[in-house]
Amino acid sequence: DRLLIERLHEVIKNPRRCTPFRVNQQLPHHVATNHWCLYLNYLFYLKGVDGKPIGTSRNKQKFLYRSMMWLTLPVLSCIILLIVTINISSYMKDDVNPTVHRRDLGSMGSKLVAYRNPTTKVTKLVAEPMTKQELYESDGHFQISRQYKVVYTHIPKCGGSTIEKSSLFEDKKLVTGKCPGGHSPIWKAMLHKNQRQLDDFVTATTIRHPISRFVSAFYYCKHGPPNSSRKHPYYRSTQYFMSDVDTVEQFVAKLDQNPHMWKELTTGEFRIPHFLSMTKFIIYPDDRSFGSDVVMCQDQWTEGLVRLEQQIGRALPRDLFENQLNSYHHTHHPSEEDWKSLNESTQNSILREYAVDSCLFYYGPQYQEELTQLVGADPSSSPSFCIGRFLTRDQFTSRLRQCMAIYTLP
Repeated sequence: DRLLIERLHEVIKNPRRCTPFRVNQQLPHHVATNHWCLYLNYLFYLKGVDGKPIGTSRNKQKFLYRSMMWLTLPVLSCIILLIVTINISSYMKDDVNPTVHRRDLGSMGSKLVAYRNPTTKVTKLVAEPMTKQELYESDGHFQISRQYKVVYTHIPKCGGSTIEKSSLFEDKKLVTGKCPGGHSPIWKAMLHKNQRQLDDFVTATTIRHPISRFVSAFYYCKHGPPNSSRKHPYYRSTQYFMSDVDTVEQFVAKLDQNPHMWKELTTGEFRIPHFLSMTKFIIYPDDRSFGSDVVMCQDQWTEGLVRLEQQIGRALPRDLFENQLNSYHHTHHPSEEDWKSLNESTQNSILREYAVDSCLFYYGPQYQEELTQLVGADPSSSPSFCIGRFLTRDQFTSRLRQCMAIYTLP
């Protein structure tokens, strides 16, 4: 130790004239192998290291490497710690002027917004209310009127086209430039209803007798829309079922001979929504609950709209009452207006395949006695009878679960 101290004093006083020495020979072993001792040898440019002259390029490189390692590692550690601290603090604080990058972080529109700080390049997610434009965009093609707070479920062949083309959805058209359309179940339209501010909206739908609806769907899918030169969008799919039949009786007889075709038709395997069960459009599959607050009947059009007005607490657009589409588009074949003229076998087959619909809405002769007890009078004697007048949404849910326990929903 005394020899090392004397040597250091000599180096400090005159580092250029320091006589070379070998560390491992002139110093004790524990000193020669000590880190700080070796570091001082390098730092003051001593002429001998580990028995080798320092003048070689190899020793110079070793000196520089070790010096940089000892000096830069602590400095780098401090810099990294400082950067991490700054980033964490900027992430926790709200940006004053953030650059906003909005993304869809959930289906059907989410309130989560991604903010990116242009200075720190840190992105964070913040929950904030959706703007008016975002709310309308989140509604997609669904029949949702935010002006009247109505969510309408368009069941095919139940008069929904009249409602779609009315001014009920004029606000949607003005904001997004798009018209509502399509046949989607209620649970899809109500996804993320809290974020999309649909909690207090009234849900409504229109139903129709299963046989009348089936007849209408048959002629619509076979012949296509009126006054149209293009083929029906379901033309190729319907040819599989309807290419060799001309009447409803023939069509039903063909389906009865091929039971698998009934299943293919009613489950939507061929993407023909017009033959799907009405229940599929107004049920929440998770808990089998009924999804419509107001159930209107296609054959009691005005009565249903009046009840919808009472539910939302304001008047509906007048064109809903005046412009019901009873044209060729919906009732273009005589037998459709008088579906009761179909033979009994055909009617029973249709009611069998749509058993849940018939049970839920009391369609069919087997439910007439039960329906009479429910309404307190013979429903056939009332020209404006609609089951939606007598059952609430909760009662429909209870009825639906009973029917599904008896029949299997396709």
